[in-house]
Amino acid sequence: MKRSPIKPTSAKRAAEIKGGAKMSGTFKIKAGAPMSAKVVDRVFGKASKRTSDAKRLAKAAADRWFSEFIRLRDAGPDGRVKCVTCSHTDHWRYLQCGHLVTRGHQSTRFDEQNASCQCRGCNYNGGQHVKHAAAIDLRYGAGTSEALHVKAMRRCSRTLADYQFIAKVYKERVDLIKATEPDKYNTRKAA
Repeated sequence: MKRSPIKPTSAKRAAEIKGGAKMSGTFKIKAGAPMSAKVVDRVFGKASKRTSDAKRLAKAAADRWFSEFIRLRDAGPDGRVKCVTCSHTDHWRYLQCGHLVTRGHQSTRFDEQNASCQCRGCNYNGGQHVKHAAAIDLRYGAGTSEALHVKAMRRCSRTLADYQFIAKVYKERVDLIKATEPDKYNTRKAA
């Protein structure tokens, strides 16, 4: 038995649905309020990618500026910084912003207490959570790492404007460090 291909919704039928008519097979069913344009666009696959792309780009910018700030915050006057978990020392540009609670938890993603400078090896090898938690407790006080894990369980959803604001704030903080401590920002790794 040959299956018939799924036919795309016709423009006429889509217009009727947008106008509030619900369809059951080929029959029109009168309904109350019309569907919102956003719902109709999602149903018919016409959702604007501009909004999701803009949010994704704003989130990436916020991550970039937050990471740069954390690495500069932890760096010394010569731009060198020590990995929080293994004590490897290098220029801040060559280390990473490691999170105790992973970035997947939005409520702690941009929490400055949750982030520290880590070398690539420590950050990629599971973040060295035990050592990282001990370093955070030493830096901010006992119980901070547990508080971060509790905070991570809170629901947090951010909008495009939220990510744009976060990126703006951390970009300004990085620019302030550039202006006040140019040696920290501009120095490169010695060969």
